[in-house]
Amino acid sequence: MSANETLRALSSIYQKSFSEILESLLLEAGRSKSELHNYLIRQGFEIEKTSMYRYFNLKKRSRRIPDKGFLRHFALFVGLSPSEEMALTLLWHIKRQRRRLH
Repeated sequence: MSANETLRALSSIYQKSFSEILESLLLEAGRSKSELHNYLIRQGFEIEKTSMYRYFNLKKRSRRIPDKGFLRHFALFVGLSPSEEMALTLLWHIKRQRRRLH
């Protein structure tokens, strides 16, 4: 990938909400939110289904950024590689900072 292609890809990703990114990763993995919730409960990660669904809500007013624990479990659930998980975590940090500034 050229530097120009990389910049275009980063720009495209940066313009998406974190909810959109999570939703697309879930769909790409062929998994459902219900399956994710069941997985989280089996892993001992306590979260209400409605609370978890808010992480995927595409309406601007109700978007929530998950905590780091959720992110780690999510990455494992959708099968991200360590480098993909690191990129997702970096993007998560950027989105959290940006949200705090607004």
